[in-house]
Amino acid sequence: MRVQLMHFIWGSIYPSFLKVFIMNFCVLLVCVLFNIFLPKVGTIIRYCGAISGLAYIFTLPCVTYMKALYDKKELTVWNAIFHISIIILGVCNFISQFLMHSK
Repeated sequence: MRVQLMHFIWGSIYPSFLKVFIMNFCVLLVCVLFNIFLPKVGTIIRYCGAISGLAYIFTLPCVTYMKALYDKKELTVWNAIFHISIIILGVCNFISQFLMHSK
C-alpha cells in the first residue's frame, strides 16, 4: 500500500523519511482506532472477505468470461444463465454476512 500510494502521490516509492513515517503512522492509527472502536476483528474480516469474494471470486471472472464470449459471438443463453447464477450466489453470500449475528 505504501509503495503504490507514495508512487501515485509523489512519483517516488521513497520520497522522504518524514513522508514515509507519516504514512506509516496514519495506517497504524487507523488500525488502532478500529481495534478500539470495533475490537471484534472477525467482523471486519467477515465483511472484507464477503466484499472481496463477491468481486474477485464470483463477479469478475464470470463477467470477463461472458464478455470474451460475447466479443467472439459465442455467448449462449445457457452460458449467460449459468454465469449469472454464479454471480447471484456471490451476492447471496455477501448479503448473508449482514444477516448472521455471532455472539
